[in-house]
Amino acid sequence: MKDNRYIETVFIKRRDGGTVCVSTQVGCSVGCIFCESGRNGFVRNLTPSENCAAGCIDTSKSKSYRFFMGMGEPLFNYDNLIAAIHILRDRNGLNFPTDGITVSTVGPVNQFKKIARGTS
Repeated sequence: MKDNRYIETVFIKRRDGGTVCVSTQVGCSVGCIFCESGRNGFVRNLTPSENCAAGCIDTSKSKSYRFFMGMGEPLFNYDNLIAAIHILRDRNGLNFPTDGITVSTVGPVNQFKKIARGTS
């Protein structure tokens, strides 16, 4: 990143295309015991443009998906996550299909309620 920090973006090849796993934060504050990302703690949230840049890997025009589930907890960066999804889905821009975007999360519950209401 521009501040010399690192994030992870992973491409998983499938027979019919691929899945791009996109980070939403530099580091993570959750500390899940199975995850390496949080070992150094939380550093900062990614901006919407950083999320989109990480998620715009060319998958050779095959069917592809974007999973916001790399480094960090996506819902702790809720506003920037939603802004990035809107950028990816913009019909006058990247026009990425809605059903190709997934958010993988371990919480927090109050943000689930925002998603259910469709609010930011």
